[in-house]
Amino acid sequence: MVSPELLRRFRFFGGLNDAQIRAISMISEEETYEKGKTLIEECTPAETLFMLVDGSIDLFYRVVDEINLNPGPPKELTAGEVNPGEIFGVCAMVEPYTQNATARTAIPSRIITINAIELRKLIEEDSDLAAKILKRIVESLMEQLIATRVQLAAAQS
Repeated sequence: MVSPELLRRFRFFGGLNDAQIRAISMISEEETYEKGKTLIEECTPAETLFMLVDGSIDLFYRVVDEINLNPGPPKELTAGEVNPGEIFGVCAMVEPYTQNATARTAIPSRIITINAIELRKLIEEDSDLAAKILKRIVESLMEQLIATRVQLAAAQS
């Protein structure tokens, strides 16, 4: 369990009432990881939502060379980074609940993990919570989309 006060520090949880914050704190844990720890593996089931407290997370996509007859192992392309205060692993809240990227700690990092299966149950029971959480998830996805567009534009210039 994570203290409700810790969750309140993050914009993502802004606007939630005390009962909603307490319910989420009960399905959350705070963990610390060393540099290089893979937290999310692309194409695996997405069961955890993550909030970065301290540190930095690199996001990668795997790319397979389908043109070459002997392509070798997939290559990892950097897709972005996660900074303190940001969420990641939002695929755990969107069907088909499969990770679409790999996430690895760039430096030692402190992270809040939220059981997304239990969070999905909470939002099914509380439409107000659902609206607030899903709004924040959409905001996060839009921020990631903008960052990806910037990277693509930079790569083409």
